[in-house]
Amino acid sequence: MIGLVYLLFFKVVFFTVILIFSYFLSESIYPFVKFTSRIGIPVWVSSLFGILFALSLIVFIFSLIVPVLIQQINKLDKSIPQLIVNLENILNHLYYSILARFGWRREIIVFLNNLVSNIQTSAPSYALSSMFSIIKGLTALSALVITPIISYFMLVSRNYYRSSLKKFIYYVLGQPYLNVFIQIYEMSIGYIKGLLIIILLVTILTYIGFKIVGLDYSIIFAILSGLAYIVPYIGSIVAIIPPLFLAIAVNKSLLLTLEVGVVFISIHFIIGNIVAPLIFSKTININPLLALVAIIFFGELYGILGIIFAIPITGIIMIVYKNFEPILKNRREPND
Repeated sequence: MIGLVYLLFFKVVFFTVILIFSYFLSESIYPFVKFTSRIGIPVWVSSLFGILFALSLIVFIFSLIVPVLIQQINKLDKSIPQLIVNLENILNHLYYSILARFGWRREIIVFLNNLVSNIQTSAPSYALSSMFSIIKGLTALSALVITPIISYFMLVSRNYYRSSLKKFIYYVLGQPYLNVFIQIYEMSIGYIKGLLIIILLVTILTYIGFKIVGLDYSIIFAILSGLAYIVPYIGSIVAIIPPLFLAIAVNKSLLLTLEVGVVFISIHFIIGNIVAPLIFSKTININPLLALVAIIFFGELYGILGIIFAIPITGIIMIVYKNFEPILKNRREPND
């Protein structure tokens, strides 16, 4: 079981992601297939029409969002040199303010000079690495072709593969292992569903909030803010830095900076303390301290993949321990 988790989450991640998206696409279409099958329409026909309708809807939504997103990314890319100049001016102003308040401090000069030089040297390399990441992402577009095909066959043979998998686990490993796999399945699917709902809510609310206060590139930062929830606790803290930096460096407005901070903190406070616990309470319930330790531990072992998958892996470990703890206790009792 540990080997299977390691294989799926860290060695064949592309396959796992395709499988997950294919499953959710098929499950979202299944109610339509189930309804049409009751009125005599063959499953393969309703599955095909369901897939085509879902893909058409996805393409329509992306056709509305992607052009605006590309336009804002291009505009932001052209503004990066000016952003660096503005940041240098702000740091210089901060430097002279500190000198006027506290007097001459060599450590302050060294710190600010290093900060400015690091920004100047890291900005181009960061832009270059982002470009390579986009190129790698374009190669992953092949998943757009593979995912609907897998989803179609999942719909057509849904009952067969679900019952076959349950029978295999039951007859080969036994009922205890079947119970464990069912709980892991329900936890994993519930966690992913809840995460997608939260990402969508945070993205929409953040975009509306940033649009109201008048922040530039609101759709970019809204998407980044939503995706930041992939990394619990830490992600939402990191995601606030770019919009605050933009409000200071471009608009040079303390009021706008405060408004951005209030919008961001309010949304993440409501989502993190009310919505997220309500969604995840029935699927996964991990202590925040344990979650942070898991993020640090798996992040140290496997980098960004470890950070992303730390919570579901910890949930799987807890399910396994909960189910096999009585067995381990019974084995120890005769020796006590």
